[in-house]
Amino acid sequence: MSGIMSMLLGARTAIAVAVDEFFNRVTLLLPGDGTNGAQNNTFLDSSTNNFTITRNGNTTQGTFSPFSQTGWSNYFNRSNYTNIYAASSADFNFGSGDFTIECFFNPSYVPASGDSTFTRLFDTGQVTCFFFSGNIYFRNAASAELVTVVAHGLSVGVWYHLAFVRSGTTYLIFRNGIQLTSGTGGTITSASAPFVIGANASYSQPLDGYVSDFRVTTGQALYTSTFTPATTPLTTTSQSATASNVKLLTCQSNRFVDNSTQSTKTILFGDNGANLGTRFVQPFSPFAPAIPYSAATVGGSGYFDGSGDTLDTPTTGQFAPTGDFTIGLWFYPNSALNINQNLVGNLTTNASTDWLIQMQSMTINFYTNGTTVRVAVSGAVIPFQWNYISMTRSSNVISAHVNGTSLGTYSQSGTFGSATKKIEIGNATNNINGYISGLVFVDGTANTAIPTAPPSPTGTSLCLNFTNAGITDATAKNVLETVGNAQISTTQSKFGGSSMYFDGTGDYLVGIAANAGMNPQSGDFTVEFWAWIPSLPNAEQPICATITTGGSGLLIGLAGGGNVNKIQFAIGNLSVGNPTVVDSSTFPVTTWTHIAAVRSGGTIYLYKNGTSVGTPTSASGTISQPTITIGAWPGGSAVFNGYIDDLRITRYARYTSNFTPPTAAFALQ
Repeated sequence: MSGIMSMLLGARTAIAVAVDEFFNRVTLLLPGDGTNGAQNNTFLDSSTNNFTITRNGNTTQGTFSPFSQTGWSNYFNRSNYTNIYAASSADFNFGSGDFTIECFFNPSYVPASGDSTFTRLFDTGQVTCFFFSGNIYFRNAASAELVTVVAHGLSVGVWYHLAFVRSGTTYLIFRNGIQLTSGTGGTITSASAPFVIGANASYSQPLDGYVSDFRVTTGQALYTSTFTPATTPLTTTSQSATASNVKLLTCQSNRFVDNSTQSTKTILFGDNGANLGTRFVQPFSPFAPAIPYSAATVGGSGYFDGSGDTLDTPTTGQFAPTGDFTIGLWFYPNSALNINQNLVGNLTTNASTDWLIQMQSMTINFYTNGTTVRVAVSGAVIPFQWNYISMTRSSNVISAHVNGTSLGTYSQSGTFGSATKKIEIGNATNNINGYISGLVFVDGTANTAIPTAPPSPTGTSLCLNFTNAGITDATAKNVLETVGNAQISTTQSKFGGSSMYFDGTGDYLVGIAANAGMNPQSGDFTVEFWAWIPSLPNAEQPICATITTGGSGLLIGLAGGGNVNKIQFAIGNLSVGNPTVVDSSTFPVTTWTHIAAVRSGGTIYLYKNGTSVGTPTSASGTISQPTITIGAWPGGSAVFNGYIDDLRITRYARYTSNFTPPTAAFALQ
């Protein structure tokens, strides 16, 4: 049992299982496995050349990549009025026929009873759905209710399947396959307007949360009675849909794209493209993965923070093809600013350009022969999604492609680049702000296809997958930077292999460009890990913390003051104050100890080796600041000395009574 079915049944488990039925809610998993000494500041070329890669600045790496094994969603932030839309189309004139509009939704905020905020799921100009004061509304263009108004019943941090159906003259709303309400009132008149997701037709009343697998099917009422929602991503034919009837299928890819096959729509951005806001493609979905995580199937990325980060090859023996070639990479921009960002180029010692792939605002520029721009296309790169960029040469014709679309060609023969000039990924002057993944240089082959898996090093002159030398997140959601000497160690491990070691002299891990899906906000969550300490520190030592300088966030670790050497779980700046649960006994030394910190229904619990310790405490309210630090306070004070293995964060209360601690490493699916 996995995914939506487990959510419907509300089952909880406290035993180790071969398949983790709540993996779709796991937002961080650090197995601590890998090569002894591995850190996120070491970069390896996987090609047979095995070039030494020199790090400048604080470039780091992690498992956020274009090939997420957990599926995708789009994140909408109401504070920035974010939304996406498909342009006006006759496909969205519902008229008097049957239709089904459905999606999976995980709210980060949803209006409760008495809350006068409107949040809009979708609006077509004909029909609309929004949440207000604890209710869900399904209306026509005349603001007439199509169904009886009913409580939405949504909680923050939980995935729900929502379906809006017309069958004959009856309108229905389903939540997780259960009919909430129905009605026959109101009519739908044809209108010409975009299909907006995440706001109303005027691009206001923005949504806050994650939307996955948004599908519009005309001519079919797919659900008319209780049903089981999909447990795998929607397709154009799943749930008995007819492919030609599916007019929109989006919020399920590593790009903002419509996956319907009959009348594919271009996905555009709020205010008819004028207001980009902050919408993200996220590796966070309602589905458990089909396969376990592995570097070969998911890969990773390098994170460049916009402040002098580069990766450089040596200045000898470089990529300099005389015939066909491919240069390909994935790029996820964290900014839409009008600045130059040099992605990759072959440079001389004085930084003049031999060849260069550059982004300026959303224009992609391909340079050769110094400052000559060979191809420049505006709007080719889209921010906050993965974009595949390639430069190829076939029979002396160089082609530029972005996301599978040819941007232009030009002729050039002879040696491309130079074998005596370094290749620079990123640039200290024109900084990258974002992620690069799956960077390959191939001599002898021109390939413009969009990759569906991390590149194989076979036949490459340079291959960077960014997962073979670091501490990685096996959910493929997050990038963590190692500070000090935090590293993989084989000295201690709970289940054999390795763990993460912190020597107590400034070592810690810090979340980079934190995935918003990690933040438990006002919902339930579980943070758990195994810890081993060599001796009692007689001082405070945080293990997992999101506390800011203002005291907002959560902390799990060894306490100081009057509770020194005892494990504590504290949340700062909630409506109920600063609730804390503290164990009454001293933390064990030189032995692996399982710790679980849980919030369930507004109460926090602390478990040590499966047994409740301390006094469960009321802790309702929103937890802010998703950025995480492991092994220290944020900023690096009060550092931890010891080993941490299998750290896992789940947006779900896994344990609400005493349990048997896991007897094997945490499952990856």
